[in-house]
Amino acid sequence: MGALTVQVGAESFKLWLGMSVLADVQSEFPEAFDRLVAGSTEPPPLKMVHCLVAKSLERWHPVQAADRFFVDELLNASADLFQQLLNASAPKPAAQPGNRKARPTK
Repeated sequence: MGALTVQVGAESFKLWLGMSVLADVQSEFPEAFDRLVAGSTEPPPLKMVHCLVAKSLERWHPVQAADRFFVDELLNASADLFQQLLNASAPKPAAQPGNRKARPTK
């Protein structure tokens, strides 16, 4: 899972999208969550986007997470915040030595 730092004015806010957040969002929006995970290009419901960002704030910024208008400010500060947060939650694993197939010897 992953963290993302968002700048709003002079302040930085750290968002965390972990399994508990994903589980909460999946529970509240099961069909939309399943479409999202399946790679649908259909935009998710706005309430789902708002919920995911609010829940992602809870770990380090619980007061701001409870303020729906602050969540609006975060979303307005970064038009692609939802996608950035999803990308941060699934970082690509670093290449590990020994994962490549050996070249045949001549």
